[in-house]
Amino acid sequence: MQEVLKKHLQKTKNKKINILDMGSGTGILAQACLENNFKNVLAVDVNEESIQHLKKQNISSMQSDLFSALEKNTLTSLSVILRIFPKMRESRPTANCRQRLEKKAMK
Repeated sequence: MQEVLKKHLQKTKNKKINILDMGSGTGILAQACLENNFKNVLAVDVNEESIQHLKKQNISSMQSDLFSALEKNTLTSLSVILRIFPKMRESRPTANCRQRLEKKAMK
């Protein structure tokens, strides 16, 4: 994923755009942006340990549950929002709901 992003970042001429790395975790996407000379990168994560890790890497960061802590003017000035979605496994409640719906459909 990081290599794909780097290819796109290298093609982007305007290095002053505002980039948000939502759910940054270890900051690999934010780091890729910074390595490609983007100046306005903000990494956001709900986990305090992630925020501490990002700050140690000198990545501008803040703790937030998705967009809740971001100011309205920050949101409207964003050019790009980056997010890696983890591979999701089907949870038990979802499987139970699906089974109930399938039973209802068969009636």
